[in-house]
Amino acid sequence: MRTYFGWQTCEGRMMKEEADGREWGVPGAMNLETILILTGEMDHLADLLRHRAKDMEGAGAGEMVRDVVHPLLDELEAELRARTTGITGKDEIRGIIAAWIDRKVAEPCGP
Repeated sequence: MRTYFGWQTCEGRMMKEEADGREWGVPGAMNLETILILTGEMDHLADLLRHRAKDMEGAGAGEMVRDVVHPLLDELEAELRARTTGITGKDEIRGIIAAWIDRKVAEPCGP
C-alpha cells in the first residue's frame, strides 16, 4: 500500500480538534486515506476521481490508477504539505481539502 501523507515523515505532526484543542491522529499512522476519512472528505474526493475518470471510458484499472488516481493524490498531498504547519485543526484541513477538490472539479478534464 502506498502512503501519501505519512505523519512520521512530517516531523510527527498531528491534528487538533477545533472545539477543545485535543490532538488526534497517531504520528506514523496517518496517511492520506486516514486524513480523508477523519475529515469526512473521502466521498468528495471520490466524486472528483469519478469526474476525472469519465473521459477515460474503456481504460483499464492500471491506466486509471496511473493516469488519474496517483497524480491527483500526489497533488493533494503536496497541497496539504504546503498549507499545513505544526498541529493543524481538523476543520482547517477539511477546508483545505474541500477547496482543493472543488478547484480540481472546476478545471477542464483531459490532457
